[in-house]
Amino acid sequence: MTVTGPGGVGKTRVAIRAAYELRSEFPQGVHFVDLADTAPRDVAQALCEAVGVAGGIDTLTDHLRPRRELVVLDCCERVIDAVATAITAVTTSCPFVRVLVTSREMLRVTGETVFVLSPLGDAAIQLLESRVRVIRREFRVTSSNRKLVREIANAVDGLPLAIELVAAQCGYLTLGEVCEKLIRPLDLLDSSLRDFPVRHRGMRRAMEWSWNLLEPREQVLFARLSVFAGGCGAEEAVEVCGFGKLETTEIGPLLASLVRRSLVVAELNDDRVRYRLLDTMRAYGAERLEELDETLAIRNRYADWVGQVLDEIGPLVASPREREVTQWLEREAPTLRLHLNWAVDTGNTDLAMKFLRPIVASDRHRFVIEATWPFERIPAWRNHPDAAYVWLFVALVSTEPDQTRAAAFSCLRAPDFPRSRAASALAEAVRTASHWGQTAPECLNELRQLVSARDDPRLRFSLAWAEYWDAVAQGHDVAPSLESLLVRATDVGSPTPIALARLFRYLAGLAPHTEDELREIRQVFVDLRFRFFVSFCDRALSRFRSDVDRIRDAITVMTLGDEADSTLWLGYFGNARAELLAQHGRHVVAATLMGAVESKWAGPNRSKETPAARQACLNHPTAVERGRRMTPQEITVLVRSELESIIAATESSAAE
Repeated sequence: MTVTGPGGVGKTRVAIRAAYELRSEFPQGVHFVDLADTAPRDVAQALCEAVGVAGGIDTLTDHLRPRRELVVLDCCERVIDAVATAITAVTTSCPFVRVLVTSREMLRVTGETVFVLSPLGDAAIQLLESRVRVIRREFRVTSSNRKLVREIANAVDGLPLAIELVAAQCGYLTLGEVCEKLIRPLDLLDSSLRDFPVRHRGMRRAMEWSWNLLEPREQVLFARLSVFAGGCGAEEAVEVCGFGKLETTEIGPLLASLVRRSLVVAELNDDRVRYRLLDTMRAYGAERLEELDETLAIRNRYADWVGQVLDEIGPLVASPREREVTQWLEREAPTLRLHLNWAVDTGNTDLAMKFLRPIVASDRHRFVIEATWPFERIPAWRNHPDAAYVWLFVALVSTEPDQTRAAAFSCLRAPDFPRSRAASALAEAVRTASHWGQTAPECLNELRQLVSARDDPRLRFSLAWAEYWDAVAQGHDVAPSLESLLVRATDVGSPTPIALARLFRYLAGLAPHTEDELREIRQVFVDLRFRFFVSFCDRALSRFRSDVDRIRDAITVMTLGDEADSTLWLGYFGNARAELLAQHGRHVVAATLMGAVESKWAGPNRSKETPAARQACLNHPTAVERGRRMTPQEITVLVRSELESIIAATESSAAE
């Protein structure tokens, strides 16, 4: 049996433990052979010395032939061919001998069984806790630090070696400081422990060990694959990595080789294989990419590929196949976010805009960038030919009416800017103004002119959306505009507009939906990752739900998608959650949440009355101040933990 897996995954420890557990089944001997520093020509001799015989491979097989023994060969990837030859001789001549091998790639010999040792899952948290406690006896994983501990375990890919190394840093760094430093994981994951093998004294050395075993073309592809933070498909790898030193026809075979060498993980999802580097390996690959002087070239190729794909599939947003765009962007979000932020951080305006244009134009930017994403850091973006897409982003995320209105008109005036996207910006300006009790007649008039000049279902839907919000702002009967909204949504044909129109008709009391119908609408938003509108559905469904189930719904909403730190949740649902907490006696947390809502939400408070939460604020002013200083991420973790605690207490009480 060959135990394979990436460097640091614990192959040696597993093999030693397995040999220990099996020792009673091999009474005539269990032998361990470390081949880390052995030359290929010396493999047979090392094997003989471990077993205790003198001579060559023939002498070894003569000695082992009648015996029942276990031979463990460790770290075989450097001498893989010599090991394969020796093992074949032993296994074909010695029927009672068993061989256990650790290697970063399989031997590919007859009779071999391969066990792929994967990184730890949830057990990574337990290992990290136990290793930190060796240094800090008081350390425990609690509800308040579990998120940080999980982030650390995920950042090091659940690799036992990396967890050992990072735990050593917790003796003089806080968990928060460790998380910050893991932005550059290879700098942190180092060790001076004398009992560690040289190849394991730091993750960079572990990576170098694998790197040095690669052929030059494999090294180039491995470095180029570091551009994909969330993995890639074979076609994507060909399009982005197949240039210069690598022909496109070489990418497939080289990918397969890197998978065999445990440097690339191949994951099967929905009948499609996705290739992914563990984050620590990707960090090492990025360093090598810099040495190859290909970082900018590969990022530009990836940006070109993203733009091409989104230009092709972007129109599907306004069709029944809308979900395909959502799924594609959700898969690519980690890579897009990484490179967009890199372009901004390095002041590369052209590259930043090359990424931003298709992301915003897709109408699914929320998967990649948050509403608070600092677009102002893009140097001289106002003078760039694609500046209108920044204005579109502002129009879609701003909560300030004047800013939204100005951004919408900047989109409208931009030459060659898609009219459907300008219409979306104008409609959002009307909606934002409505939230403040204002109207935006100039935006509405421009929308009507756009619709009259073009026969486009998307333009008509934007106008119907704007007219609904204008009716809300003016206090008019919204029934006609909502009926029109449903008709226009049906004309567009994509799930989101239809679900929106159905939901808003229900909220306005125009459609007495059953619980099943509401759940159908909710599922559309869940599938398309519209966490914000899932919250509205949960509010409508609350009358069908028990108290505990309502709390579970609230927790689910806070964990959907990539918007967990969005101010939208705080602005529209924070007060309602604070009232829920106060009603269950969690007055301090309720006051903290109210403080966070007050400081993070620019728009007016449109929530229902919250008497219990407001009383909690009066009784706990210190908690309110603390909430004002907390980030959206911190308050989300706190509230989710408290809601989970309420459920646990309620269920425990019911059981008693």
